[in-house]
Amino acid sequence: FTRSPRVEPRFPGDEFTGPTMPSERDPQPFPWLASLMPAVLGGVFIMTGRPIESLIFIAASPIIMVGNWLTTRAGNKRKAKLEVGKFQERLDHLNASLEKDRADEESVRRRESPSTGEVLWAAQELGPLLWTRRPEHWQFLSLNFGRGVMDSRNTIELSNEDAALPEFLTMSEDLRDRFKQVDDVPVAENLHFAGAIGIAGPHSAAADLARSALIQLVGTHSPAELVVTAIVSPT
Repeated sequence: FTRSPRVEPRFPGDEFTGPTMPSERDPQPFPWLASLMPAVLGGVFIMTGRPIESLIFIAASPIIMVGNWLTTRAGNKRKAKLEVGKFQERLDHLNASLEKDRADEESVRRRESPSTGEVLWAAQELGPLLWTRRPEHWQFLSLNFGRGVMDSRNTIELSNEDAALPEFLTMSEDLRDRFKQVDDVPVAENLHFAGAIGIAGPHSAAADLARSALIQLVGTHSPAELVVTAIVSPT
């Protein structure tokens, strides 16, 4: 039997960066001291014999100062509103990207670790999976023990956590936690890294799992690269 060359699928995972979260702004105090200075200077001007110019200066300066303060305050509010809108837009975009990537991850990870039934069929029909795992493959000596909930290989790095407002930090953390795990993917282990794997439990269940492991090992690995031995009692 000549083994077919096969490129094993793999989902390495991506690192996503969360959107910059709006942070608390320092309050803008009203410049009381600066608003009183024109009155002081106006009094000096009156004493120097320029009453009309002094009155205009005293009246106009606080109005200009209040106008500048109100304009700056309104600009800060608009900026804060824009930051919130931009944060929500980017959070929604990240959510859509993670939803798509989650579906891709689940699909690829299922193909990374074929089920016992798929391996058995390949062995019986000389299918494309038979003996295709080689020592240079990252899945060499890997076993699939069924499907379950596993940690996602994608990671989400949150931005400016320390300075973020609590409500936006909560929204970002909820998104990260929601995509922390993936469902219905193979629960796999690798003999090379584990060193040894023990099977325990009721006899029928343990025997089924042991047979499943043997089928996967001998079905996906060539006898030239994997030897199966057994140590048993004489009876």
